[in-house]
Order: sequence, then C-alpha cells, then structure tokens
Amino acid sequence: MKRYSKSKMDSFYPDPKDKTRLQEDCIVEISGEALVVKYMQDGKLVEYVGVADGKGHYLITGKGFQATGTLHISDGRMLEGSWKEDSYHGMWRIFLEEHD
Repeated sequence: MKRYSKSKMDSFYPDPKDKTRLQEDCIVEISGEALVVKYMQDGKLVEYVGVADGKGHYLITGKGFQATGTLHISDGRMLEGSWKEDSYHGMWRIFLEEHD
C-alpha cells in the first residue's frame, strides 16, 4: 500500500455562495485496485473509498454517507475529479505528498 499522509486537497464548488476550500490536509491510500481519501471536516472524519475503473481511474463513494465521485491520477503526483454529496457537487484536486 502506498500512503500519502501529507497530501493537500482543493475543493471547488460551481455555486459562488459555497466556499471553495484550498490546501486542506488529507490522507490518500492506494493499494492495488483500491483507493481511500480521508480528511477532517467540522471535527468529523470523512472517508471516500474507491475502486479502480481502468488504469489510474477510480470510482468513489462516501463511507457511511451518500456520496459519489471520480478521481484520476495524473503524473503520479496529483488526483483530480468530481464529487456529488447530497445536493452539493463540485470538483477536487489532491496533491499527493508522502510523509518525509
């Protein structure tokens, strides 16, 4: 398993009243055909789990809550994709960074 424990996540929303979140801490774990993204939001752990859908492409779902999305690994150092959670949706970009 490859663990990127010092990753940074940007979340973008199409509606200007929703606050774009930049450079939030997150952890990404990639193991074979599986991917996990974890981060804290409002004091709670949020987890998305995914399965490979082709080389470098993942279909993701929320762990314990209704959410779906996609992530694609580009150049081995960044994940990009879209997400939908309840009535919210948007794009995200995750900069993969291992613990030194």
